Amino acid sequence: MQWNIENSLVCPVTGTGFSVAASAKNLKLIIWYSGDYFLSIGSVINITQNEVFINGVPGDLQVIHAFPYTENLWSTFSKNIECPGNQNPMLLICNRRSLCKFALCPYGARQKRPQ
Repeated sequence: MQWNIENSLVCPVTGTGFSVAASAKNLKLIIWYSGDYFLSIGSVINITQNEVFINGVPGDLQVIHAFPYTENLWSTFSKNIECPGNQNPMLLICNRRSLCKFALCPYGARQKRPQ
C-alpha cells in the first residue's frame, strides 16, 4: 500500500516523529514513528509484505502507533510539540539543540555556538 506524507512534526523530547499519511483512497492516518529517516512533506511510503520503502529505498521505520486523522488531533500535536524546525523547516541555527534527543537535527539545524 502506498502512503503520501502530507505533513510532519518531530518531537525533540522523545526523538520521534509524527506524520499525516494519506492513501490513494484518501484514508488519512497520523503515524507516530521512530527510525533513521525523517518523513518530510512529499515523502512516499510503500509497504509490502516484507519491506517498507521510503521514496523507493528500503527504510527502517518503526511505527509506534497509528491514529485516525482528525484536524483537532493534528492541531493538538502541532501546538504542544515544541521544536523550532516544525514552524520553520529552513532553520539553520537552533538554540534548543542541546535539549534535543536527535543526534542530527531532522531539519538540518546546528546548535547555536556560545558567544
